[in-house]
Amino acid sequence: MRKPNYGEAALDFAQLKAQMRRDKFPQYAAFCALAVARCEQALGRTNQEVAQYTDAGWWAACTLCVVLAQGSPALAWRRASVAVR
Repeated sequence: MRKPNYGEAALDFAQLKAQMRRDKFPQYAAFCALAVARCEQALGRTNQEVAQYTDAGWWAACTLCVVLAQGSPALAWRRASVAVR
């Protein structure tokens, strides 16, 4: 079995991350950034790996902000159960 081409995989995930960013799916952009970081780790590119982990954290924070701003059913249920007490 041959080794995977991590450089090509990193490029594909980076392109997918850009598409998810354009389409306003920050949670999927974060997952793609994590995938790119893992590829960079396999290639031994520490600086790029750290940059992708940082980017993934930023997109995850964006997701949390969107959820808090829009309100999710789970948060609405939690607010209702706290209000009842």
